[in-house]
Amino acid sequence: MLPLLLTVLLAGSTGFFLLKKEGFGFWGNEESKKSEGSPIKEIRLAILGPSSSGKTTLFHYLTEGKILKNPDPTSLTGEKIKEKIIEQDNKRIKLLSTEDIPGSESSIMAYCENLIIKSDFIFFIFNCYLFQIDEKYCLTTKAFIDFVFRHNNNKRVILIGSHVDKLHNQQDSENSRRKDTENIINILLPEFEIDKIREIELVNLTSSKEISNLKSMLFK
Repeated sequence: MLPLLLTVLLAGSTGFFLLKKEGFGFWGNEESKKSEGSPIKEIRLAILGPSSSGKTTLFHYLTEGKILKNPDPTSLTGEKIKEKIIEQDNKRIKLLSTEDIPGSESSIMAYCENLIIKSDFIFFIFNCYLFQIDEKYCLTTKAFIDFVFRHNNNKRVILIGSHVDKLHNQQDSENSRRKDTENIINILLPEFEIDKIREIELVNLTSSKEISNLKSMLFK
C-alpha cells in the first residue's frame, strides 16, 4: 500500500476528517526555470528530526535512489549533502546543497536554526512508534517541533512519522494509519495549532514502494 498523506481539518466537536492528498504541492503553479527543454525547480530542503528517525535514509534515497539498510550515525557536526537534480514525469527538481544534521540536543541548538532559515521547505521526521509509547521521546520530539516552528518564519513544515512498520496495529491497513495519525495529532494538539500540524504522513522508509511514493510527491 502507498503511504497515506493526510490533511487534517478541524470540524468542531466531531473530531477530524482525514482527507487524502496526491502530493506535497512543491511543484505547484509557480513558474519553473527552463533547462535543456524541461522545467526545473530549485528547492533547498531541510530534513530534521530526532536521532535514528530516518533522516539520512531519506536523504540518501532522494539523492542516490537507494535505501540504506543500516546507515551510520551522522557525525556530531553534520554532513554536507551535495546539489542533486532528480527527475520524474518530464519534471526536474534541483535539490540545492544542504546538510544532514544529527538529532542530538547539542546539534539542534548549534546548527538547526541556520539550516531552517536557509531552507525553502522542511521535512520533520520522527519515530511515530516511540512517539506513542515513550513519554520521554514524545516530550523531546515535541520540544524539537516547537523549536522548528519558532524559527521557520512561516515556511511549510511537513511531519513524517517513520518506523510505521513497528506499530502493533499496523498491517498495511489504511484504517490503522488513519487511527494512528489521529492519535498523534491528538497528542500534538494541546501544544500546536491545527494549521501547523495539518500535514502529516506515516511511512515505512525501508519499503521501496513507500519511499518511492514519498519522493514522487515532490513532483506534484
